[in-house]
Amino acid sequence: QLHAGAEASISHESAGELHDVPQVPRGLVVLSVPTRRRHHPPGVKWHRVDDLRPDDVVDMDGLRVTSLLRTVVDLAAVLHIARVRAMVEQGVLERRFSLVGVGATLGRVRRKGKPGVGKLDRVLDDLGPGDGIPNGELERLLGPVLRLAGLPAPVHEHPLPGHGARTGFVDRCWPEA
Repeated sequence: QLHAGAEASISHESAGELHDVPQVPRGLVVLSVPTRRRHHPPGVKWHRVDDLRPDDVVDMDGLRVTSLLRTVVDLAAVLHIARVRAMVEQGVLERRFSLVGVGATLGRVRRKGKPGVGKLDRVLDDLGPGDGIPNGELERLLGPVLRLAGLPAPVHEHPLPGHGARTGFVDRCWPEA
């Protein structure tokens, strides 16, 4: 990072590792640098960017690191779609970020030809409004089973009915029933 200059930020896989995103490969050195920087040292991968805003960067122990939301958007360019989906699902389930936050960050940095945009769009569309994110494998498999059975679309994560002491949500519900 010192070699890259004061405007450089740890990003992509390296930022994912620092933010403790389990879906990213470990041990890589990846930086986002201003577009005018050309030569990276051996063993370091550079992404030349011109759209990093101050709120895209956080301080972690004195190091400039892309924020978790910006890191998620950047990682969509380098991870397989299955890993992107798992990363987004887990981050939302753990309440580390929201789908709206990811979508807003993606919308701000989106440009024609930017790698990962289509992939992340697909993931956000699949997980978007109206559908909850499955908490487990069986819950994830329930959606296709209900569609194959010809049932109408249920409400996801519906509050438990009644006025008792128990609070929580049911995975799927047809309130009219």
